[in-house]
Amino acid sequence: MLIKFAVMNQAATITGASSGFGRDTEKLFQQKGWNVVATMRIRLKKNKN
Repeated sequence: MLIKFAVMNQAATITGASSGFGRDTEKLFQQKGWNVVATMRIRLKKNKN
């Protein structure tokens, strides 16, 4: 897949960025210089210390 980005100073919001297509998309946009907001569901583990 060939994707070209000609516009600068763009922003994207990527949902489901913890794995799969969302993660790959987030990385691609970052590499191309986009400002990226990536969201994901994460269950935080309580620190026992």
